[in-house]
Parts: sequence; structure tokens; C-alpha cells
Amino acid sequence: MKDKFVAIIGGGLSGLSCARRLHAEGCSWKIFEADSAVGGRVQTDKLDGFLLDRGFQVLLDNYVECRKQLDFAAMDLRAFEPGALVRYQGRFHEFSDPLRKPSSIFRTLFAPMGSWRDKIKLSRLRRLTDPRQESSLARFAGLTTREFLIKYGFSKRLIDSFFQPFFGGVFLESDLRTSAGKFRFLFHQFGTGNATIPNLGMGEIPRQLVNALPPENICLGHKVESLSRQRVHLANGDDVDADAVVVATDQTTAVRLLGEPEVDRPHGVWCVYFAAPRDERRPILVLNGEGTGPINSLCWLSAAADGYAPEGQDLASVTVLQNAWDSEGMVEACLTQLQDWYGDEVTRWRHLRTYHVPNALPKQGSSFETASRNIQHSSGIFRCGDYMEYASLNGAMVSGRECAEEVLRQFG
Repeated sequence: MKDKFVAIIGGGLSGLSCARRLHAEGCSWKIFEADSAVGGRVQTDKLDGFLLDRGFQVLLDNYVECRKQLDFAAMDLRAFEPGALVRYQGRFHEFSDPLRKPSSIFRTLFAPMGSWRDKIKLSRLRRLTDPRQESSLARFAGLTTREFLIKYGFSKRLIDSFFQPFFGGVFLESDLRTSAGKFRFLFHQFGTGNATIPNLGMGEIPRQLVNALPPENICLGHKVESLSRQRVHLANGDDVDADAVVVATDQTTAVRLLGEPEVDRPHGVWCVYFAAPRDERRPILVLNGEGTGPINSLCWLSAAADGYAPEGQDLASVTVLQNAWDSEGMVEACLTQLQDWYGDEVTRWRHLRTYHVPNALPKQGSSFETASRNIQHSSGIFRCGDYMEYASLNGAMVSGRECAEEVLRQFG
């Protein structure tokens, strides 16, 4: 394989996973990344002793591909509590899985977001979403998440106050138009694993992937302008010839480079960070079940992982869905809503930074199927990215590895 050279466009999780697989087989390769660092949408910045991920993300510790490619122990993963605190009817109510957190059973049963019938159905949904239950697949086919939840019999109250803010924050869209198949996959993952973050930020994931690769093969600040057959044209005027080209960018950039029709604009998101005096806070997701104001959800990152904040301080990450708000007045509107939730203590909070991630997640509607994507675009040109699988950290890494394996198969 050493006589074959692969040019990889993009140094996100897919590109890095592709490079690792090629490297393991002794194939020559280089990554061409436009940014000044690898990681794509998974990066962490430092500010005044705080660690700020570029958008709220979690690593589910039962992701199979992530467990294969990453050393979880070395990343010092810290887990959030299962379930959520839901802001509803002017109060916070705990809504957790009693099987995973028995102490929450009575608080969850008497929470006003749904009926007892809803909660019985919710407990049965775990079995229905188990990937080993192949007979249940047809119940999800061709439906959006909202259509499935209605068809399954959940009340509008539970859908609007729990499913909408929880999975709206996962899908980055409040209408729940995302494929019910993706909902099935992620509901099972959340129900059987822990949502975690590395103690030193989500940027530890690409850092660990790239540390296993020779640094001279990572070309940062090298933007690719176009492709022609098996030649990469860089923005600086240089051309790179390769035996195979892997397009490992986000979907919007990929269709431009490959000359394909434009896709629906990906879902965007706002992430607003606040510093607060250290207090006894729970490492649990806080959901806006009332549907008013800009906030979809909030999480105290430092309550789960103390590495995210300096001593004596806490770090709050607030998620605002792009289709719910624009940038003007957002921070002030968030603070107004937070003061309604937490009272006068919010006057002592400090806004740290706001991130807008316009291409945060590809749209994957009711017709999306993971098997419908062709890794090979044309002779010598291949593609990978989170949009090729159910979009997630795990999906990005699966896509990168499988792309490398297809390239290797064709090299023979």
C-alpha cells in the first residue's frame, strides 16, 4: 500500500478516523485542513480559565465505534445524571429513568409533564428501540420523530414539554422532523449509556485521534478550492495528485467540491456561556418544557467536570436553537429567562462568549436511511462525514473508517 497515496480533505472526526485506518495499513496519505486546528465542529477554546466547547456536545459512552477508536480512560470522562430537570408550569420537575435511577421513581411518576399512561408507554419504548428487535423497524420507517411519537400514543403535553426540548436539542430543530430511525438509534443510546464529557473538554477527542498520526501528514491552513478527477487544487495555487481523494468535509462543502446539487441548509445552533459563583449544582440537563423564551436547554458543565471552570466558579452552557432566535438581544433575553428560573443570583452571572455554529448538524428527515449513501462518488473520489450515518460523533467516526476500508479494498 505504500505506493498508493490518498489525499484527505478535512481534518474533522471523519477525516482523522479515515487517516488512522489508512495509516494502520501502511497506506500513504495526507490531510488538508482549512482551519488552524483539527477537529472540525469538535473543538474547545480556553478563556479566563474556562473551557468552552464550540457548541454543547456530549460523548455517549456506549457508542461502539468511539469505544474502539478512543481511550476513554485517558480522556477522564465525567458523566451527567440520567434524565433531566424540566422547567414546567413555573417549577423544575425531575424526569428520569427509574430503571437507571431508582431514587427518582416517585418524582418522575408525579411530574406533571405527562400522564401515567405516557410514563408506562415511555418505559415500554426502551424495548421497542432496542436494535436487536428487528421486528419493530417497520414502526419507524418513513416517519418523522414527531409522527412516530404521535402514532405511538404519547400525549401532546409530554411531546411538547419533554421530547421536544430534549430531542430538539439533540437534533437541533424544534419541530422533530428528523427521521424516526435516528430517534430510535439515539433513544436506545441515551437509555443504555451515559452522557459524558472529557474533563478537559470535547477537544480531547480529536486531540487523541491526531496524536496517533505523524504530524508531518497534517497540513493545517490548507484550503481546498476544487477537485478534478484525482487532483486536489489548493487555494494557494498548488495542486496535489493522488491515487484517491477522500472528501471528509461537512455536507455543504462536500456537495460544492463534488459538483452536486445543493442540500437543505444544515441545522444551526447558538451556544451561550455564562460564568457563575460556585454553588451546589447538579450535573443534569435542564430543559425548557414551557416553550417560551429563547432557551432550549441548559447544562452546568462544571458540575459534571470540574476541569471546565476555575476554582470558585461554575460554567453554564445555554443552547438556543437557530430556528427559534436570532443574534440580536439574545444574551439579554437569555438572562431575563434565567432570572425567572433562578432568581436574583443571575445578576452575579457573567456572559463569557456566544458561539454561532451555522452548519452544526445535517438535516436527516423522514426519508433518511444510513444505507442509502454511496461512499464512492466517482472513480478515485470517495466521501465520508457525519451526514453519511445517523449524524453523531459515532457516525462521523464510523463513516471515516468505512471510507478508508473501501479505498483499501479498491487498491487491492
